[in-house]
Amino acid sequence: MRNERFKLPLHLVALDAVGAILAMLGLFEWFSESSVVPDEYKFPNYHVAMIVVGVLLMAPMVVHAVKQAVSRAERAR
Repeated sequence: MRNERFKLPLHLVALDAVGAILAMLGLFEWFSESSVVPDEYKFPNYHVAMIVVGVLLMAPMVVHAVKQAVSRAERAR
């Protein structure tokens, strides 16, 4: 059991990467004076929406990792 590898599906890694980039851009937009998002896509508090959506996109990876860790701990008992 100790040499079981922790497996992450590629689609969750890609979703996590997209979420991290989106959250990072939202934080950049919020705290900097410059802007990366074109003016036609901006709406009030768009940077907060980018951060929230980015975090939500990263959540499935965390849920998967926690489920795998819990099932591994239960099998070790």
